[in-house]
Order: sequence, then C-alpha cells, then structure tokens
Amino acid sequence: MKQRSTFTYLSLIAAIISMLLWVPNLVLNIDSPWWLVIFFVSPAGVIFGVIARHLWFVLLNLLMFFSFLIVIALGFDITSLFTDL
Repeated sequence: MKQRSTFTYLSLIAAIISMLLWVPNLVLNIDSPWWLVIFFVSPAGVIFGVIARHLWFVLLNLLMFFSFLIVIALGFDITSLFTDL
C-alpha cells in the first residue's frame, strides 16, 4: 500500500511539473523551450498513475501530454476570430 501511494504522489508531481513548465510561455510571455520537457515528464506521470490505479492523474497527465496541440488549436481559433482568412 505504501508503494501505491508513492506512485500516486509521483504522478501528481509529474502533472504539477508539466503545468508549471507552461507558465513562462503562457502567463509571463517569455519564449522558453522548457515546455518540451513535458514530453518526458507526462508519460512518466501516466505510467505512475496506471501503476497507482488513479484514473484522474492518468487523465491529467495525458491532458498535459497533448497540451501543445490544445494550445495551438486554441490559439488558431482565437486568432481566426479577429482576422480575415
């Protein structure tokens, strides 16, 4: 049981790290390449979440893994609202 809670915490930490890696780009408007670390941290978080059998952390880490595509899609949709294509 102790090992399962350890993997739960590791999965949560991976999700938090993934979220914090987007802060310089989205919030502070600083071009930082550190967001690429998400592609290594999030799959590890998914694996830890699967081992811990915690569905919410698995889904959260999967969301963070695909966050680049989500940000690009939202950026394109918002930009297309204000420009003529």
